[in-house]
Amino acid sequence: MKTFAIGDIHGSYKALRQCLERSKFDYQKDRLIVLGDVCDGYPEVKYCIDELLKIKHCDLVIGNHDMWALDRALWNFTVERRIGYNQNVRYFKQDRWEENMADVRCAVCGLNAKIVVTHNGKQYKVCCYRCKKKFEADAEQYVK
Repeated sequence: MKTFAIGDIHGSYKALRQCLERSKFDYQKDRLIVLGDVCDGYPEVKYCIDELLKIKHCDLVIGNHDMWALDRALWNFTVERRIGYNQNVRYFKQDRWEENMADVRCAVCGLNAKIVVTHNGKQYKVCCYRCKKKFEADAEQYVK
């Protein structure tokens, strides 16, 4: 088994197929690590995802563009509400996608959050130390 890595596909199906073909990638034997940003850019995102799902051993790192697309699709959030995805990129296995996406969102930036902070007796969640500091400095801005 050989291991390959690819990043920033951005919906370019032709380029993805070209890379896989030129590297003589074996869909059943080889492993592909996708380093984020399958979505956004070219219009063939669906075809890129379909192609990646054909690969038996495919690991995916969710990029900021992928998170924006997921937020838009699942929760109807727009890009303007999403800031700072690069500070908390998470690792996802293909078969654990839904379980990982069920996390609670950060009160400050909207990323997946696990750190609990309290304000006026109510608990909120934040994703990182930086967001925790921002929340503690001006909680009223984020609890609306």
